Amino acid sequence: MRFGDGFTETRSYDQSYRLTGLRDSDGITVLRDLALSYDLRDNLIGVLDLLDASQSETFGYTPREHLASASGPYGALGFAYDGVGNRISYSFGDGADHRCVG
Repeated sequence: MRFGDGFTETRSYDQSYRLTGLRDSDGITVLRDLALSYDLRDNLIGVLDLLDASQSETFGYTPREHLASASGPYGALGFAYDGVGNRISYSFGDGADHRCVG
């Protein structure tokens, strides 16, 4: 896809039609270059920033495929769920457990 500023977004996919790469470039300057990876159950487990590794992200999941953890430039996050899959708490890198109310 070409944008009005001359930059082109290039997407790549695997044989399961999952997005595996995303790159924005004008042929000289690269604004974004990401590689995405998945587990065997098609959950996104990683976004590797090929321009700045400190901006990369990783994700973990429960056996029931709920997001259990995330880490990236925003820090480390954790999530807990009850028996029927409702998110009941979350935590930040500070280790404090925050209850979800609702």
